[in-house]
Amino acid sequence: MKINVKTTNRILLILGVVIVVAAAISCIWLNDAQRMVVGIGAFFAVLNLLFLSYFFNKNVRRRR
Repeated sequence: MKINVKTTNRILLILGVVIVVAAAISCIWLNDAQRMVVGIGAFFAVLNLLFLSYFFNKNVRRRR
């Protein structure tokens, strides 16, 4: 099975953008403590996607 690296990176980028936009929009209706929790959660979710993208690209490129 051949994995398309560009498509996978694009999907991860779109997921990251959706997470950031959803966190920013939800902060309108939240108080300060809830905003901090949502912000930290969004930060770790985007960080997780970045690490996933890095290790995915590292492993795919090594097999070629």
